[in-house]
Amino acid sequence: MNTINMEKGNIILMLPFRLDNGWNPDTSGTDTEIWTITDDDTPKLDFLLDHVKDFFVKNTQIGINDDSSCLIMKLKKEAVPVKMFNNKTYWLSNKPFDTHDKVKNFSKIPVCFDPSGFRIIYHPFTNIAVLLLTLELAPSGKDNELLTLADFIEMNYLVRLFNRHDEAYFISKNERPEERSKALQLIADKEPGLFEKPPQGNVEVSGWRMSNLINYLLY
Repeated sequence: MNTINMEKGNIILMLPFRLDNGWNPDTSGTDTEIWTITDDDTPKLDFLLDHVKDFFVKNTQIGINDDSSCLIMKLKKEAVPVKMFNNKTYWLSNKPFDTHDKVKNFSKIPVCFDPSGFRIIYHPFTNIAVLLLTLELAPSGKDNELLTLADFIEMNYLVRLFNRHDEAYFISKNERPEERSKALQLIADKEPGLFEKPPQGNVEVSGWRMSNLINYLLY
């Protein structure tokens, strides 16, 4: 069987959630420590009918605050996730660092995040939102070998383990202690999140999971 090579392969993850408290731009503002409102996606929605497009982007127009239309948020340039993920490669794995020798059917592939692709699309009237994030296969090997369809399928499989007992781990490819300390910021001093699980041990040893990232972004 011939191997199918790809220039790149990415997966966009969509996670719907509901806010317990209303997010009213008049009272609480749209900016947080991590997120800020954006109109960057407006041109991408030109293919929609006008009333459908307005549902997503009407609130990006100056002087308009419509609870029946969405707010689209992106990561701030100075936010920790942008600095952490920008132009860096991570390992996507189905095992923690400290059980390396005990894991069967071990998988480990290099991936990168697109910080500019992180979005929260929030609908104020219903308090429902969707978090979007993008994972992309990173070139593997010293010679930057072409990625294959098998690599993409494996990435998709590992990502779909999200929130299971064998949930995929994201671990810095640079295994120096200071790099793992950056990952520790994702779960330090945070209240229990939407997808909190029992303690998984020292994140600097075991790496961090997709749920750590989701909790941090939604906190």
